[in-house]
Amino acid sequence: MLDADGIISFSALFSLVIDSRSPFTATHSSGVAETARLLARWAGFDGPQGKALYVAGLLHDIGKLGVPLDILEKPGRLDDLEMARMRRHAEHSMDILASVPGFTQVATWGALHHERMDGSGYPYGLAADDLPLPARIVAVADVFTAIAEDRPYRGGMPPEAARAVLRDQARENKLDGELVDLLLSRYEEMDDTRRQAQERARHEFGLVREALAHEPDDATCRESAA
Repeated sequence: MLDADGIISFSALFSLVIDSRSPFTATHSSGVAETARLLARWAGFDGPQGKALYVAGLLHDIGKLGVPLDILEKPGRLDDLEMARMRRHAEHSMDILASVPGFTQVATWGALHHERMDGSGYPYGLAADDLPLPARIVAVADVFTAIAEDRPYRGGMPPEAARAVLRDQARENKLDGELVDLLLSRYEEMDDTRRQAQERARHEFGLVREALAHEPDDATCRESAA
């Protein structure tokens, strides 16, 4: 029943629900979405499909709602079983998003963010020929945001270190080299955009928490009704 802008607004709110499960991933989805939207614009992929891509970025990690917090918040290396459970979030994202009418593109573009150009990614092991441009954009945006953003257990990588990681990923044919080059050519602009988007998301989540803190509980409502 929602139009495109309504879907974006709802998805932005829902992305806060996804990220707020753990402070380790707080505002991550907003950073990915805004990064993906800008990178898509630079790549000539915009218009109505650009909005769908933005929603894909907001909801790409929805499958993490099914990952236990002790795994999401583990500061050290995950063991094999924990890693397997973590990796299943991508498949869960596909299942959830694909079940929404009209979300076929959003599901494909968002849930494939851990697939890699050489076929070494997950959940399906798809390679370059099977990865549409929007899915490649979300993958680049996800890696960039993950290494550039601050998290409770570490600060974001300095620009030169982040650039080196992205170059290595492109050279090893993990990420789309042309998209990485495009991002690196305007790195400062992209990083500013990412930071501002995450600051807005953090502020908006604070407003939501404040509003919920002032909501009357069920007992209060029953007393008022009586």
